[in-house]
Amino acid sequence: MKTYLRDVWGISEKRLIIDIGNLPKSKSLPLDEIETAQENRRVELSSNDSRITEPLDLKNTVATSNPPKVRFNLTGEAGFGISSYTVQASQTGKDAKSFMANGSSSLPTSIEWEIGKEQAITPKLAKPVTCTFTITDNKGNSKVVGTDEMNIDVITVERKIKEHIDGYEIDNFSLILFDFNKSELDDDNKRIVSTIQKRIKKNSQIQIVGTTDRIGSEEHNARLSQERANSVRTAINRKGASATGTGKQTLQFDNDLPEGRFYCRTVNVTVKTPTN
Repeated sequence: MKTYLRDVWGISEKRLIIDIGNLPKSKSLPLDEIETAQENRRVELSSNDSRITEPLDLKNTVATSNPPKVRFNLTGEAGFGISSYTVQASQTGKDAKSFMANGSSSLPTSIEWEIGKEQAITPKLAKPVTCTFTITDNKGNSKVVGTDEMNIDVITVERKIKEHIDGYEIDNFSLILFDFNKSELDDDNKRIVSTIQKRIKKNSQIQIVGTTDRIGSEEHNARLSQERANSVRTAINRKGASATGTGKQTLQFDNDLPEGRFYCRTVNVTVKTPTN
């Protein structure tokens, strides 16, 4: 690890201090089980400057659609038989993306486009979406057999605030990690909680969900996950915040890997604030 940080990241060797030991300070137990033994074979990194190891803050605007889907009803035929068909919906413009569906032989009666599910092609411009239906016959001849337009009204966050349209700003925090079988907040977690507190407004709704890895019994993990959620709720100290422990019922990561089990020892916090 030191060699990598020195040679690949170019960090001065004087800044890289190595400490070695038989077991990590916060070890996984019992020591003689395969999964916990895997976890104890690790390298841990820390720094005297918290900015180096602080969580990454990502901002993203998710587009949704009302109605949530568009259905294209298809009718067509070809004298030599249908070889393939294509349905395309697109906007004009530099950043415009297209929805496309195609198939061969038998023509379905309809095709659905769930607009909000594929963010990369969700219309972002207040321009009409042009829809085209093309059929290719078994001789290789292609013909556009249907066109239509859908009008799009784009409501931005700024417009929602200005026009007092109902909407929410949602913050998700997912890097509150706990040591094996622990529910106490360490200093790193307390810094994350402090960040969460700064994002909470008077009318925010706060949901806290605690989870565990698969090691241990259902009963134990249910209790442990609830204790983790309660610890975060106490630290956030905001009236009305809900705290729920789901135990190991919903594993968010692959628990066949030590890293996956580490990431499941967590609490996820969602702060939902009305935009108006």
